[in-house]
Amino acid sequence: MKNISSLFLLLIYALPWVTYAVAAPPDFKGLVGLILSYVKALIPIIFGLTFIVIIWGVVNAWIINGGDSEKIAEGRMIALWGVIGLTVMAGMWGIISIFRSSFFGI
Repeated sequence: MKNISSLFLLLIYALPWVTYAVAAPPDFKGLVGLILSYVKALIPIIFGLTFIVIIWGVVNAWIINGGDSEKIAEGRMIALWGVIGLTVMAGMWGIISIFRSSFFGI
């Protein structure tokens, strides 16, 4: 039942993108703009999910399992890789912005 409700929610959220994709872009610039608009919409969602994973790793390691040294080391690794991931994503977001503004003028 949980999988069906998750699939239903995914379809509801994806419906505007599907209906927007019905109109074909007239040229290459329009196609690139369409793809970049999808990426631009997904970036804050991915940032949010990454931040939630980092917070959950820290809370799980230091608050829930505070006395377990193995869980604390695991929490440190989650926090480290999460910060690295956020840094890489912010850099990619900047690169996409540069491409949009300089090459395509969008």
